[in-house]
Amino acid sequence: MLLLDIGVVLVIYESIMLIRFVWVMLLYNNEDGSRVKNALLITLSGVKGAITLAACFSIPLVMTLADGTEAPFFERDLILFISGGVIIVSILVASVILPVIFPKEAGKKEDMELTTRGKLLKSAVAQISSYTSEDNKHAANFLLMYYEGLMHKRSTEPAAGDIRFIKRNEMAIFKIGLTVERDELSRLISLGNSGFDAEALRSIRQTIEYKLARLENRLFFESAYLHMRLIYDKMGNVDNDELVRVKMYTTDVAVREINKLETSKNVSACRAAAAHFRYKLDTFLSMHHCETSGKYNRDIRELAHKARQAEKSLLNSLYRRGEIDNATRVRLMLDIELEEVAQLENEADGEN
Repeated sequence: MLLLDIGVVLVIYESIMLIRFVWVMLLYNNEDGSRVKNALLITLSGVKGAITLAACFSIPLVMTLADGTEAPFFERDLILFISGGVIIVSILVASVILPVIFPKEAGKKEDMELTTRGKLLKSAVAQISSYTSEDNKHAANFLLMYYEGLMHKRSTEPAAGDIRFIKRNEMAIFKIGLTVERDELSRLISLGNSGFDAEALRSIRQTIEYKLARLENRLFFESAYLHMRLIYDKMGNVDNDELVRVKMYTTDVAVREINKLETSKNVSACRAAAAHFRYKLDTFLSMHHCETSGKYNRDIRELAHKARQAEKSLLNSLYRRGEIDNATRVRLMLDIELEEVAQLENEADGEN
């Protein structure tokens, strides 16, 4: 009798799987050419019958007959055995067969997406580089630093034990950049006819002096004095265009010096320090609205748009060549479009 009940369980399970497979095959339209494989995946990994089992447990233990007497519910235990058996068989079959039919399928998908993201980032960098000129170099350098930072993060994550070493080196290199920037400002001030506004040069130098004082942990009264001088200088009537011109120039000086220090051992620290200078310049320009900073923002938008168009073009090309599946193309295309929406929102906020 037990063998007969187990046979009923297997027949019902096979019938459910067959119906589910045929149904998925009729409705599932896959562009990747693996219709049977995906239908089999959906069939084996589908819902196992938890709702059915809950419904079976809701069957009462006894039922009232027509004459008013009570009797055990007919074949209640058999119904529970069959429904529970089908669930157990479906779980066991899926656990055994799926890893055999689809070995490391998820890992392959992740590798495909990661490789594709790397190609898209490289295409964005190439596109920005091709449109970089002396006129838009600051906007281009900021975007190149952003994209190359993403590539570097994905390709060479530092080991946990190296992070403190990199941070310490990064701070030392950052201080060198600040020192070079300060010295260049002092040189320009001493010239007298450097081509930059003298008040703008002194204002920027005062800011850097305060940063160095904080980093070098100078005496409290010295840092406080420099901070008060910084506040006082900001109250002065210094033209924003002149401030921006000076900051752009000295940032280039600092970054060039940092690039000279780069070796195979400190590449991460140097890139991080240079990136910090680029981000600080971007923040400075956003705080000082003028014709020069407005042009910088326009250059950022134009170059970022060209980079995203290059990413979209490459993504569609990879799909047409069969190097990625449609699901990967759609996910990555959505990421690119979300970046566009985020930029539009930032522009709208800036205008408001």
